[in-house]
Amino acid sequence: MEVLTKILQQGTEFDTLAETVLADRFERLVELVTMMGDQGELPIAMALANVDELARVLVTLFDSRHLLYQLLWNMFSKEVELADSMQTLFRGNSLASKIMTFCFKVYGAAYLQKLLEPLLKGVITTPEHISFEVDPTRLDQGENLEENQRSLLQITERFFQAIIGSSSEFPPQLRSVCHCLYQEHMSPDDITLEIME
Repeated sequence: MEVLTKILQQGTEFDTLAETVLADRFERLVELVTMMGDQGELPIAMALANVDELARVLVTLFDSRHLLYQLLWNMFSKEVELADSMQTLFRGNSLASKIMTFCFKVYGAAYLQKLLEPLLKGVITTPEHISFEVDPTRLDQGENLEENQRSLLQITERFFQAIIGSSSEFPPQLRSVCHCLYQEHMSPDDITLEIME
């Protein structure tokens, strides 16, 4: 980016057609980002200054061009490359973490509501004599720890089976997010082990 900016500022002639095309595209991008409104405001630049808004714009644009996977791959690769350790990945306010958050919010909301709403309604309307409390210090008088544990296991199994059974409905955009994260997380040893199995 800096090289292209310097070249454009110096007015250097380009040697190849590819460089000219690249410079033309860069110039159009510069014009768009520096476009001024009637009162001197910079609407595009200001929209891009907010990381949340930039994440929204990038995901929307790349998804509309069917290039979301490429955006995710590039963002997540850079996040992994710059991370100090695995524990700090996607913990900050980086563009990659904002993109991931936006994807899960936008593409996952309807899926989760459809999947979990009936199950949660079932938990909420559970008869009073059934309890899921498994902390012995918080049991009400007359409650049985083993019975509560069985109830909790049964409801957990229902949630688990619903999630597993809904894999075909999992949004493709989130599949891309998960696939990119999985690929970026795997070390060369993991890949070798996977190939050998």
